[in-house]
Amino acid sequence: MGSETYLDKLLVAFGVEEKSERPCSFAFSSKVVPSFWKAYFFDLPSRLPFYFVSAPNGKVTEIRSLASGIKAENFVLLADLGKEFLLVLRRS
Repeated sequence: MGSETYLDKLLVAFGVEEKSERPCSFAFSSKVVPSFWKAYFFDLPSRLPFYFVSAPNGKVTEIRSLASGIKAENFVLLADLGKEFLLVLRRS
């Protein structure tokens, strides 16, 4: 249990497991992102789209821009910026 990371704890809090992640493209957003960023999708029990973005050295403004390009009315976006996490929730 001591080796559990902050990411593991966040995912458990949302009811998902890291091993259930599915790599996906950034087609969920109309915004362009750096080529080294990675995106993953998780199925939540509530059917709410849950995106996880690995964005090393990313900036809050870049994640905000990425989120603004998502057309879904409801979603969760969790971004790992390397030294911090950013959580974006949109619910209509």
